[in-house]
Amino acid sequence: MEKITKIDQLQKRAEEIRYDIVSMIAETGSGHPGGSLSGVDIGSFYRLARTGTLYLLWYCSIWKNG
Repeated sequence: MEKITKIDQLQKRAEEIRYDIVSMIAETGSGHPGGSLSGVDIGSFYRLARTGTLYLLWYCSIWKNG
């Protein structure tokens, strides 16, 4: 697995995983994607928090919005 170093890479990978989850559930014809899709969001949040990027995003949003 490749190392993710930028936010856009993280977003792209999260979208790919979400697509895979929905595809697998549709293929089986049953299931509920809620927990799996939430897991992708939690994993992305953890990744941002661990690298310090989450704080940077928050700081930039405060600066931008005044």
